Formats: sequence, structure tokens, C-alpha cells
Amino acid sequence: MLPETMNVLSVVVGVALILVGLRDVFHTLFHPAGRGGVSTWVMRGTWRVSRWPRGSPSPLAGPVGIVLVIVVWAALQVFGWTLIYLPQMPDGFSFAPGINPDRYPDLFSSIYLSLVTLGTLGYGDVVATTPALRILAPLQALTGFILFTAAVSWIMQLYPALNRRRTTTLRTRSLVEGGFVSRLERDEAYETDALVMNEIASALAQTRVDLMQSAETYYFAEKDRSLALPQAMTTGWGIAKTAKKSRIPIVVAAGEVLTVAVSDLATLLQDEFLQQAGDDIPAIIDAIARDQGGTRSAG
Repeated sequence: MLPETMNVLSVVVGVALILVGLRDVFHTLFHPAGRGGVSTWVMRGTWRVSRWPRGSPSPLAGPVGIVLVIVVWAALQVFGWTLIYLPQMPDGFSFAPGINPDRYPDLFSSIYLSLVTLGTLGYGDVVATTPALRILAPLQALTGFILFTAAVSWIMQLYPALNRRRTTTLRTRSLVEGGFVSRLERDEAYETDALVMNEIASALAQTRVDLMQSAETYYFAEKDRSLALPQAMTTGWGIAKTAKKSRIPIVVAAGEVLTVAVSDLATLLQDEFLQQAGDDIPAIIDAIARDQGGTRSAG
């Protein structure tokens, strides 16, 4: 066993690691506009590493980043509980027949117990005997169940947001290919065209909300660059710019609404991910496109 001072320090550090991990899970998954410090650091680090040496992010950056965040969350819990168990190892535990605790370092036994308990495997070969530890061990198992559920829930909420973003990009692209922009340029727009622009503005607003609640989706780079978010923003900005020149008031109004939607989304991305100053929306969209691995200009 460790000296008394080291025992206290081990428990304090262990509790701190556990709380840091749980706080990060809460802010990442459950806080409406929160940002987990650990998850943000891991996702940004993975994003930057994925850009080397090509300078363009890998489509695997997002998925790998999510896996690494979950691994870090689990590691914080494992090592946090390990440090709580360590001062009481081996005297505070009962070992199954055939297991001699003297054959293993206390740290190894503590890590093993923490892993088994967090994974709710329940082997029963190492059992707490003191009242405090008999209460704490089930709490760790509950933490492991919460962590597993949180990880699954996180993945389930990320991909619908990504699908909505891709759908918005595809729809804006179809407008260009279908002659929508050309009709606006010839000032041949109809009131129904204003409704279409309002729907695009609504979709971009939804994308902004998705990025506020699930900022990690930004780091999912598209292998097909035509599906990347900056493409939708570029097209939306161009449509809005053309619509505001129309002689039809409702089309002009729809262009203004679309302008605001693109501007708000660009500002959010600039503040949260680019972290650079400036209020020139086309320049911001260009910077986002470069960060995402594209070169399309908003014009």
C-alpha cells in the first residue's frame, strides 16, 4: 500500500479525472450549446493531423476523432477509478482462489479491476471488502453504462445532422443545374421561387443549429467536395445576391432572408472553427472552403 499522503493524493487526483471526464461528456452531449474541452481538443487535434502532409483534411478525420474522444473519455474513467482503488490494494479486496495478489503489482491489479468494473463484465475474481469500496465499485459500473449509452447516443445524433447538411448542399446544387439561378438573372422569377429560397434559408438555419449543438460535425470532411458545406453557402450567397436585384418585392425579400441565413452560418463557423477576424462574408466562405479542403469562391 502507499504512504498515507500518497493515498490521499491518489484519491484526489482520481476523483478529479473522473469529474473532468463526466463534465466533458455532459457538455458535449447534453448541454444545448456547450463545448466539451477535452472533446474539442481531441477533434481539433485529429483535424489538424489529418491535414498533414497534403494540407487537405482526410474524410476519416471526423470518424477517427469521435472514436478517439470516446477512448479518452473511457481512459479518464479507467485511470480515475484506478487511482481510487490503488491505496486500498490489495488489503481492501478479496481475491478468488488461485489468484495470489502478491504476484501482481498493485497498480496492475487496480487497472484490471477498474477495466472490468467499467465494462460491467462482473468476473467476480476481485471483490471489494470494505464498505466504502463495496459502494464505489457499483457506482463505477453505473458510470461505465452511462458512458456506453452516451457514446451510442452521440453517434446517433451526429449522422442525421450530417445527412441534413448534405441534403441542403445537394438541393442548392440542383437549383443551379436546373436553371433556377439563370431564371433569376433574367429577372423571370416567380413567387414560388421566393418560397424555394425561403426553404433553402430554413435548411441553412437548421445546419447552423446542428453545428451549435453538434460542433463535431464540422470535422467530417466530404470525400466528394461538391457535397461540402461551403458549396451550399457559396450557391446560397450567389442566389441571394441575384434575387435582391429582382423587380419582384417578394423575391427581393426572400433574397434578404437567404443573405441573413448564409451570413449567420458563416459567422458561426468563423467564430467557432476559424477563429479569425473579419466580416466579409464571401472571404469567410472562402476561408471555410480552404479549411474543408476546397477552393470554391463565393464571389
